[in-house]
This record gives sequence, C-alpha cells and structure tokens, in this order.
Amino acid sequence: MTDGTSTVKSVSSLMETIAKATSVIVSLSTIGYLVGYKIEINYLNEAGATWVLDLLSPAEFIREGHVVMLAIGVTFFHSILHLFENEGTAEKLRQKDIWLSAIAMLMLCAAYVTNNFFNNIKLDYVLSIFSGTLMAAAAGFTIGELVGRLNDSSQKWGQHHLYLLLFFYISAIVMAPYYIGTNQAKSDLDPNNSLLPIVSISGESTEKWRLIRTVGESYLLVSLSDKRSQRKFRMVPISPSVVVQSNNLD
Repeated sequence: MTDGTSTVKSVSSLMETIAKATSVIVSLSTIGYLVGYKIEINYLNEAGATWVLDLLSPAEFIREGHVVMLAIGVTFFHSILHLFENEGTAEKLRQKDIWLSAIAMLMLCAAYVTNNFFNNIKLDYVLSIFSGTLMAAAAGFTIGELVGRLNDSSQKWGQHHLYLLLFFYISAIVMAPYYIGTNQAKSDLDPNNSLLPIVSISGESTEKWRLIRTVGESYLLVSLSDKRSQRKFRMVPISPSVVVQSNNLD
C-alpha cells in the first residue's frame, strides 16, 4: 500500500508541475506580442522611423519576437526536465540563470571593447545581439525556478516569487528586446556593413534603396546614412516594377 500511495503522490505531483508549466507556457505565448513590440520599437527608434510602428499588425509583432521566445522556451523546457530529475532543484536553476546572465554581461563588455578600442563595429553588433539572446535564455531559467519555488511553497506566493517575476520582466521584456532591436538596426542601417537587400524601382534614378521589410502589401525602403536624420524612408506597393536585387555587401 505504501508503494502504491507513493506512486499516486508522485503522479499527482508530476501532473501539478505539468499544469503549472502549461500555464506558464500559455503566459509566455501571450507575452510574445509584447516582446515583438519592444523589439520593433527599439529597432525603429534607432532607425529613425517610429511612425512605421502604427502600420504593423499584431501578427508581425508576434513573429518578430520569435527569437526571444524560442530562447526562453528552450531553457524553460530544460528547466522542467531538470525539475523532474531526482536531484533537480530550483536552486540549481538559479545558478544556471546567474551563470548565463553573467556570460551575457561579459559579452556586452566585449562588444564595448571591440567597438571603442579596436574599432570593430560589426563584431560589436553581433556580440550585442547575441548577448540579448542569452539574456532571454536566462529568463527561461528564471521561469523554471519560479515553477520550482511554487512547488516547494505549495503554490503560496511570496516576496521571492515576485522578485523572480521582476527579474524575468527586466531580462526578457526590457533588456533582451533592447539589445536585439537596437543593434540589429545599427547593423542593418550601417552603410559599410548593411546586408539589407538592394532595391531598384523602374523609371527612377539609380539612387540605392534598401529593403527593410514588407508592411502589408508594401515594401518599407530606406536610403542608408550614418546619421539618423539624413536617412530617407518610403513605402512603395509590391509590384513587378520594384525589384529586389541582392543582399550582399557592395
């Protein structure tokens, strides 16, 4: 009877953990919109075209946030598997969170050094974007730790749980979208490093336009410049007269 009771309790505990994890996953999917919105607003603010934000649909925001949400989802899934192990604890997830966050901060320091001391702007952009992704991944461990702490406290919320939510918000909603969106814009709009596709429009001069993205049934184009105030933007309908030529550096 003891073994049977123990098995029932284990299954019950497992089901409760899965239920908590499922509710968290649903919550993560709902904030995908917010993450994408934050990435876009940081990108467009750096680009100097915040007016485009009002033209984007909710689906585009969700799609834009998929990298951050994927990073969070992978580490969160790893956290749940960790909690199912005999030695899996919330404290160990906290340690993984701290280590990943520390690596992200070190990468930001490396990005600063490469830019300011070695003038390697391209590497600065890459390191900063990757650092933002690691911040999002660390946030997945934070949510895993939250699930573990709730299990330990029999679902009773305390001050530490709120701190975990605050840390998740700062990492996943504030910092990760900022570093990803801002540095992606810097990389895309840098005349010397941009990989944005070149666009030609029949019947117009050879002024080089670059394709930033599609907005509904139109292309959002930009004329590159080091200075935000000197960049030109325009919207053109998608048509055979607008030709996307390449995405290679000149």
